[in-house]
Amino acid sequence: MSTLKIDGVAKLYGERTVLHDITLDLASGEFLSLLGPSGCGKTTLLRIIAGFEQPNRGRVLVDGQDITALPANQRQLGMVFQAYSLFPNMTAADNVRFGLRVRKVDAAEQKRRVDSMLDLVGLSAHADKYPHQLSGGQQQRVALARALAIRPALLLLDEPLSALDAKVRVQLREEIRRIQRDTGITTVFVTHDQEEALSISDRVAVMYEGRMVQIGAPAAIYQEPAHAFVAQFIGISSRLPARVIDAEHGVISVFDQRLHAPRACGLSPQDALHLYLRPEDVQLHALRDVPSDALSGNAPSGAVLQGTVRESTFFGAVTRLRVDLDSGDRVLSDLSTSAAQQLPIGSRVHIGWQADAMRLLPAQEQT
Repeated sequence: MSTLKIDGVAKLYGERTVLHDITLDLASGEFLSLLGPSGCGKTTLLRIIAGFEQPNRGRVLVDGQDITALPANQRQLGMVFQAYSLFPNMTAADNVRFGLRVRKVDAAEQKRRVDSMLDLVGLSAHADKYPHQLSGGQQQRVALARALAIRPALLLLDEPLSALDAKVRVQLREEIRRIQRDTGITTVFVTHDQEEALSISDRVAVMYEGRMVQIGAPAAIYQEPAHAFVAQFIGISSRLPARVIDAEHGVISVFDQRLHAPRACGLSPQDALHLYLRPEDVQLHALRDVPSDALSGNAPSGAVLQGTVRESTFFGAVTRLRVDLDSGDRVLSDLSTSAAQQLPIGSRVHIGWQADAMRLLPAQEQT
């Protein structure tokens, strides 16, 4: 179990900077996901860790040792690619054995490790099958076993599940997490799928335009976005314009309505903000059911806006309603399906939320 430190790593292709001075520390045994859209730099960073790319500046350290200049074959790292990259003329067992042969591990130890790794990934019964005789998920398990067989200092996974169908992806990501916990190996997992990252990681590093804009535990990334891109990319949020009215007491204005917002304390008066709301935090009530004092602006749930239900999307136990506000903006609300059925398309509704559900970020941060 090893530590990893990325120290001010930058990468340029010509005059284009694809990584901007990335700094990151991984503890021994930690599972970190690099999450972001295509082109954000996450795979480039992984390839620099692996030794397939050289940074223009910065260092990569494993257990405190600077490995930046070491070629990939001397780094003792295990890597699993998006493509399975199995040798088609070798059985599953021989594919797992390949790295051990290259390293001239003795035959008895080779057999012991191959048997152990195939058992770990649940493929002992398929040891003598060739890749074309295995499903996509089984082939990826063989690739994972091959990477682990050499006892790497780190395990690097480059979108290993993207070529699989949805059900197999869920099964295999759970297997990857189980195996990582069983082995205790420090792991870096690259993905553009937020559900994958949030479900299996100890920490998630969100990347955007070559920068690491936020890093933290999955719950913190979801609940406390620190950057406009994170608020929009992780999960789903509605975004409304807001402005600080009284920073000392935490008062903002939303469509000329004054709201108490504890998170606004300390912000500069008149700061232009964007207010982000998760659909599960947005409360809807038919206008006829809203008390008169709420309509006058004293609603305890935080805000009093009005709009019309324009769209309904059924997800089973939950139904998502899209409400067009009278201002022209839109808000999404996730309700129990039974509650949503009471608000058919065309319903006029009151929109509210608890004060602590609001996430306030500078309006100049554009996604």
